[in-house]
Amino acid sequence: MQQRDSPFRVRPGGVRTGRTELQGDSGQRQSERQDEASAGRDGGSRFVQGRQRTVRGSSVPNPSATEMRAVVESLGVSGDSPNPTLVVLKYYIERGIYVVPAWYGDKQPSVAWREIAQTEEGFEPEVIIGRFYQKPYPNRPDRKLLLQPGETNFAVICGKRSGGLVIVDFDDEEKGREFPLQTFTVATGKGLHYYVRITDSLIPNGSFPKSKLDLRGQGGIAIIPPSVHPTGRVYRIENDHPIADLTTAQFQVYLERVLGEGAPSYDGTGDSANPPGWFEQTLGEVCPEGARNETCTRLAGKLLSRGLTITETIAVMSLWVQACTSPPMSLTEMLASIKSVGRRHAIQAAQSAAKSKPTAEYTPGTEFGGEDDNADTDSEA
Repeated sequence: MQQRDSPFRVRPGGVRTGRTELQGDSGQRQSERQDEASAGRDGGSRFVQGRQRTVRGSSVPNPSATEMRAVVESLGVSGDSPNPTLVVLKYYIERGIYVVPAWYGDKQPSVAWREIAQTEEGFEPEVIIGRFYQKPYPNRPDRKLLLQPGETNFAVICGKRSGGLVIVDFDDEEKGREFPLQTFTVATGKGLHYYVRITDSLIPNGSFPKSKLDLRGQGGIAIIPPSVHPTGRVYRIENDHPIADLTTAQFQVYLERVLGEGAPSYDGTGDSANPPGWFEQTLGEVCPEGARNETCTRLAGKLLSRGLTITETIAVMSLWVQACTSPPMSLTEMLASIKSVGRRHAIQAAQSAAKSKPTAEYTPGTEFGGEDDNADTDSEA
């Protein structure tokens, strides 16, 4: 069946191009029609089925047109929507979810999201939307096209940027259904994401491989619909329920149900008190894909807090990566995780040092020089 009114189309190579944005360039539209004709299509909107796209060095299967269409419609995108991405972003902005673009078929944002997560920038819709204008306009390098579903993935920045948002990430769907939450829920490539807002504290990231559970909190991200998983499956909304508000105590009770004695405790600052023996246990466990970055960050942070240098920490974590990550974590990912936690520890150490330095006793007359010019003073700002 022809789908002439769909808001996105697919070029023969699987690269989707927003229809409305092309209406100002007749030459490009003609080229599009010629491409579609040469591929045996009639100019209607179709996703390339049974093909794969190479994205960041990996092969990502294309989802079916039916699957993608169902997901975008669940986000309020109708068949005649002139710009699907604007509708999708409005859906999340209205729910207080801070969205950034991510690589198609990948779990990594395509912008510098860590800086965004750490700054005090406000929740301006125009800023969020502006980050999705990254594709050059055909034959007009001075203009930009808005990336559309099927060209980009969408990621949410958790924590304070999204109003205290925490995503309970079950890597196994069956496991997730054993511990349901009545809240906004997303079905991922192989698991479930439960969205909650903690009203009285910040919850940090956490990884619990034995329970196939991760927490995406302050400093964390997660991929959201209508993104494409590396397996080719489309992230979809499982339950369009409002995001549940929980206190730290209520959230703690839920985690204890799921994790038992391994549940962390929280101090409200975005840090957690890990259960006794977690470091030794985690260091010797096989870490599955999906938990590697967070686990690497936690382990490296513990090593740095014990006085190891960055070089020593990299050496230890390199051995851990080789022995305990499956599939093996890349060197680039490992170094990025260590760099992130290393920067945080350096800042904390500098702040602690500044607070511990004694204030020099004031002696009248020394502000203009004199006998006390050679007295010891603090020269650091």
